[in-house]
Amino acid sequence: MPGSLIVKDKTSGKKPAGHPSLISCHDFAPDDVPGKKPGHVSPAGSFYPFNGMREPFVLQNMHIFYIFAFFLPKKPADMKHVLPKLPYSPEALEPHISKKTIEYHYGKHHMTYVQKLNELIVDTPFADASLEETVMKAEGGIFNNAAQVWNHTFYWEGFSANGGGMPEGKLMDAINNYFGSFDRFREEFTKASLTLFGSGWTWLVADSNGKLHIVQTGNAGNPLRDELKPLLCCDVWEHAYYLDYQNRRPEYVSAFWKIIDWNKVASRM
Repeated sequence: MPGSLIVKDKTSGKKPAGHPSLISCHDFAPDDVPGKKPGHVSPAGSFYPFNGMREPFVLQNMHIFYIFAFFLPKKPADMKHVLPKLPYSPEALEPHISKKTIEYHYGKHHMTYVQKLNELIVDTPFADASLEETVMKAEGGIFNNAAQVWNHTFYWEGFSANGGGMPEGKLMDAINNYFGSFDRFREEFTKASLTLFGSGWTWLVADSNGKLHIVQTGNAGNPLRDELKPLLCCDVWEHAYYLDYQNRRPEYVSAFWKIIDWNKVASRM
């Protein structure tokens, strides 16, 4: 009995605005101290800006500073979410995925999603939520960045320098049961990866009854939102393969099969 193909899509959210830092100041002192000129900085750092000042400048204008600070965008107090460490060295997947691609895809793209997520969740109901809870419940920019963090971590963890070949045991039995054979499954998964328009992900998932499906999701889409259990995914955003394969997605997908850690995939069932 062949597995089914499910297509989902998500729209992207707006990028968050920057977070300027609050500028600190010296305490200012009156300029009528003998020998001090306007604009003079003493060895202790006191600054005398104007003639005739009888109080420190900051004290005269403290209400302005308090109001300014109140309306500044807040920065995350700490990094709620962090970039997970890769389970292998950056060059371990060569020649299929190069060290340079790992440095950009993992070190820059994946990291950016982590940083943006931490910025966006400040003062929201997701400030203390787990990553999975955020993926399940959030919308817009928070969802997009949370899902991309989750998706990429799941993607990287499904590879091994000694990967490739075919699965064994329970996973192989399930693939044969729902797709007819491993070759038929590989053919259908590859086709789904090549025909997904634009950016997104291809997934092998299990439903609540244990039946396997191949799922396409656009952009940051994640099968968790449809109560499906992800087992394997292929990132078909162009940044996943452009440095190594340019626009040759078929070559990238062919290489993808040579680094899959089937033991890891089986452990997700």
